[in-house]
Amino acid sequence: MSKPAQRPPDDAKPLELVMHASTEVLLLALSFMVGMAALIALMAVGVIPDPEGAAWSGIVAGPVLIGTAGAAYLGFERLLGRSEGPARPLVSPAERKRAGVCVLIALAGVVVALAGSAVLGFIQEQLLETAVEEQEAIVELVARGQTWELALLAVSAVVLAPLTEEWLFRHMFFRRLLHRSGLTLAWILPALAFSLAHWNPVGVAIYVWLGLVFAACYLLSGRLWVAMAVHAGHNAVAFSLLLWPP
Repeated sequence: MSKPAQRPPDDAKPLELVMHASTEVLLLALSFMVGMAALIALMAVGVIPDPEGAAWSGIVAGPVLIGTAGAAYLGFERLLGRSEGPARPLVSPAERKRAGVCVLIALAGVVVALAGSAVLGFIQEQLLETAVEEQEAIVELVARGQTWELALLAVSAVVLAPLTEEWLFRHMFFRRLLHRSGLTLAWILPALAFSLAHWNPVGVAIYVWLGLVFAACYLLSGRLWVAMAVHAGHNAVAFSLLLWPP
């Protein structure tokens, strides 16, 4: 955990915490607008084809959007640094866990993420009679069975998505909320934003769960690569089950 001095003071008023959280939500929204503008520009010049003409373009567009948004958020943080002071790490360097402990946290995180997703999916199917499904573009690519498309999907799901999404939702949004608005809002808002960003209404509960698990792994270890590793491990197993369903 980070030192108390790095968090909002105990006597901070709820309204102040909400105002700080609102600022971070606004920065996230502006960052996504920058990401969308960059994505539209890349499509306009033909670097990324129209999704209607190439199903795989949606797989590439996601990491491009999130990665650009993360870079924009970082830029906003540096601009605000003049008034806020230098950017603060999630935890102090002395409190970060060693490599061996981080590996154990990552392994446990993958198990917890998968187990929780399975339980939530089962409960949702029993109560709502609605099965959680992958995004339509992913299902379409898997059904086509083109080797190069599956390889691109694997790279996007197991490498690009964990790198860009953890950078934006955990390293930028979660970290800044933790220091400015406290732990409660830092748990809730990034998990919801992470879920909504996947545009899969049926899977909202599972994505919220995953967002909480990834954030917990980041907070426990103090190292972003642990959250990225857990995210990558979860996606790798999910992708394998798509290719070779039991």
